[in-house]
Amino acid sequence: PPSAAALAAHRARHAADAAAGRCVPPRAEAASVHNYGFSGIHYVRQLRAWFYEVPKSGSTTMVTFFHLRNGGRAQVPPGGPAPGDIGFVVARHPVERAVSAFHTAYSRAVGRTNSTNTQCPYRKFPYLQANISDSDGLSSAVALLGERGAELADASCGYAYHHMLSQAFFLWRERVRLLYSRSPPKGQLLARDDQLPSPVSVVLRLESLAEDLLALCAARNATAYCQKRIEQLGGIKSLNPSHKARLTDAAIRAAQRYYAPDFGCLGYGMAPEEGK
Repeated sequence: PPSAAALAAHRARHAADAAAGRCVPPRAEAASVHNYGFSGIHYVRQLRAWFYEVPKSGSTTMVTFFHLRNGGRAQVPPGGPAPGDIGFVVARHPVERAVSAFHTAYSRAVGRTNSTNTQCPYRKFPYLQANISDSDGLSSAVALLGERGAELADASCGYAYHHMLSQAFFLWRERVRLLYSRSPPKGQLLARDDQLPSPVSVVLRLESLAEDLLALCAARNATAYCQKRIEQLGGIKSLNPSHKARLTDAAIRAAQRYYAPDFGCLGYGMAPEEGK
């Protein structure tokens, strides 16, 4: 079993992380939640843990690390999660993630909006109508998300806006409940709490992913497995340089307002200069 020191360090490191299990997304996303083909909830046997996949927050790194499939959904055993199972997620600074997500949204949607007979609704992507700066594009994108929410996250535009949904959206228990509910002929049968994966109680941060992951592995008695995978993969990729410096103060404030739930439930504070 893990050492007492490892367990104590793990508990201290994640003392406030249970708030992630109570994340609630922005109002527009909550009002438009639906099952659009992406689940992203996995069971990691080596850690006895449920991993919640959040786009643009190290999800591809983790899916590769644990031999998972992007967007997959692990089945909950008939009796519910095993005693001692936990849930974990990799989170990212909300503004940094928003810029990265905007770049992905732009690259995925722009080709489709310019193609013939596309199903991608060009009018929903005003920031694609001309070359646009990160600041103007991000401000426009979050304004549209505030109006349409998760309606914009579908396959026709290559899940472009899917990457811009809040981190809270992917952790929200009511979204998870929808994913694990059944739809018999006479209406939807909502899943009970004991039919859902364990809620998130451990938050790893993309900004310190290698350190956080090894600490989690130690607490879950999986150090040998994780160290071997790190060696096989040649290390864990470091975070790209910050994009936030490119943004105007107005764009940062727009992102902060929209992604306020992420700041709150994932424990990210706003630097004084960000709150101006």
